[in-house]
Amino acid sequence: MLRILLALFHFLLFTTPLFFLFKTDELFEFNKMILVYALSILIAGVWALRMITKKRVIFKRTAFDIPLALFLLSQIIATIVSMHPRTSVLGYYSRFHGGLLSWLSYTVLYYAFVSNIPRKAYLQLFFSATISAMIVSVYGILEHFGNSPSCLLLTKGQSFGVDCWIQKVQERVFATFGQPNWLAAYLITLLPVTTMLSLSKKLPSWQRMLFGGAVILELLTLLFTGSRSGFLGFVAGLMVLVFSALLLKTKPTVLGVSQKWVVGLAVVTVLALGIFGTPFSPSLSTLLKPASPAPTLTAVELSPQPVVNRLEVGGTDSGEIRKIVWQGALDVWRRYPVFGSGTETFAYSYYQDRPVAHNLVSEWDFLYNKAHNEFLNFLATTGVVGLGSYLLLLGWFGWVCIQILLSKKHGISTRLLVGTLLSGIVAQSVSNFFGFSTVMVTVLLFIALAVVAEIADTSTPKTLSKQPAKKRQEIDGLQYLGITGVVIISFFMLARVYLYWSADVAFSTGKSLIRAGQTDAGIISLASAIKKSPSEALFYDELSSVYASAAVQLAQVGEATAAAQTAETAVVLSDKTLQLNDSHLNFYKTRARVFITLSQLEPSMLEYAEETLLVALDRSPTDAKLWYNLGVVQNGLEKTDAAREALEKTVALKPNYGSARIQLGQLYEATGATASALEQYTFVLEELNAQDERALEAVARISTQSARFEQ
Repeated sequence: MLRILLALFHFLLFTTPLFFLFKTDELFEFNKMILVYALSILIAGVWALRMITKKRVIFKRTAFDIPLALFLLSQIIATIVSMHPRTSVLGYYSRFHGGLLSWLSYTVLYYAFVSNIPRKAYLQLFFSATISAMIVSVYGILEHFGNSPSCLLLTKGQSFGVDCWIQKVQERVFATFGQPNWLAAYLITLLPVTTMLSLSKKLPSWQRMLFGGAVILELLTLLFTGSRSGFLGFVAGLMVLVFSALLLKTKPTVLGVSQKWVVGLAVVTVLALGIFGTPFSPSLSTLLKPASPAPTLTAVELSPQPVVNRLEVGGTDSGEIRKIVWQGALDVWRRYPVFGSGTETFAYSYYQDRPVAHNLVSEWDFLYNKAHNEFLNFLATTGVVGLGSYLLLLGWFGWVCIQILLSKKHGISTRLLVGTLLSGIVAQSVSNFFGFSTVMVTVLLFIALAVVAEIADTSTPKTLSKQPAKKRQEIDGLQYLGITGVVIISFFMLARVYLYWSADVAFSTGKSLIRAGQTDAGIISLASAIKKSPSEALFYDELSSVYASAAVQLAQVGEATAAAQTAETAVVLSDKTLQLNDSHLNFYKTRARVFITLSQLEPSMLEYAEETLLVALDRSPTDAKLWYNLGVVQNGLEKTDAAREALEKTVALKPNYGSARIQLGQLYEATGATASALEQYTFVLEELNAQDERALEAVARISTQSARFEQ
């Protein structure tokens, strides 16, 4: 059983970073989370079987029991009081990691590791993790040079370019992680350990060379991610690693390698930084590129340019968007100070406190399901209790690491290993400060906790060596009953995980079929997703929109009865969506869109759209797009005064909203307020888009009318 557990942990560390599938709605994190769930179940099952066959409880107390227990308790309480408990259990759909179930899985992995895995196996496990990182790095490097293995897989060998991705993967690689910052966080967590292995006297020269190569590959890939948060984390981790070496007064010869080897590794690192540049410095090719002649300045070029900073850029200069989202996270915490709005419910709670300034940035209408700061995310969703317990866990880890570094009970190599693990977690935490944790990064965090906990324990270590031969004990009936129970429970849980995964596959397939124009097949697939996961509101939400469009199409071809039935189904599905989750703002937007679509069949549906938008605005009072749609709907209902107020509110919240100003101008025109209408059109032309055809036509129309009036 022990060897099976060890094999499962090898599989976890090697396969999880590489695992993604094209058939799911979210290709990367979802599949990694599903794999971790499955492996957690298998590991827990084998662990239980080992205890049954050994007839004893195999569970080890560790240095991190208290902070882990407090952290888990905070997540449980935050789930119980959550504004949407299902989301808190499973995690926000499309992110998945961070829900209570994921934290329970990581904790199971931690205790299974410390209770079963022998210390002599650590080097082998790090070897598996590093080999996987090397494969990921090669994957990313190929992307940087225009050859994505993903495209090769997706096209079944027909294309080895990067055209299968909408993202500019050559500029910022993401390999098997789906997002550059996530890949960078993974690499900087492993880089210190990889570096130590390349210098370890316990390894033969060929292995040191292998790990030395891994360091270079990982570093190059880190640079190719263009992740400022990742690079800042790397620098912070490097500082901790140097501090640990100085604290131990470690010289290269102590590690069993020559000074030349260390110098060589350092030189190659510096060359890589110089040649390819960093997120904060240009590459050598950029520096050598001839300077372009200065452009002739025009009035347009001299005018202030809008600041466009995307959240994935990361780093200290994280942009106006991140500042705004952080402010919103603090405001959420003020409403839910103790236990937060609920684990992983930021996408729901943020919009009540969404700052008005959010309307003025480039991604103003995006949905933010994370605070893009791991610590503020914990504060907003799990309150001061959740954040406090998380910081306690990290702080406790750091304190135990420092104690080991200062202790004389352990050898230099062991203490340096602890220093590298501390370095990796510090690097990870710095990166998370400008983003959020993901599946593999968190797996590495809990593995680091487990290794340090084992090293801190000075009792006799576990071993894989053969014990003296003992008389084989027969398994009795009670043990057989226990084994059967464990096997049944494990298979049941694995089946549930598979069903959850297959529901997402059906959901993704349905959406793809509908986009391809195969509506009937798409509806069948979405219905299959609902059958497999009947509590997932997102599935009903998607299907309600499809049915609304289908109803209009049926009416257009004269199928009045079928159109009416389909329209009714669309409303029922929308009702079910809100019954399952009335906290998600997007579901109200979809519902309003369903009623607006169905108003082509029955104009009175606009009243339901208005009602839905008003409820949505209670949940997101600063959302300019909601106010705009409310104004359009109220104008359709001939509620002129209300429509004017809604549109005036829209442009007050978002002065650069061109469509809203055009709509408001048309409303002013219709009510005889020509001067006010002209003011809106002029603003669009002078401040937003001098070539806006709608505004140009309106100004010309008003000018013509004024000329006729003067005549």
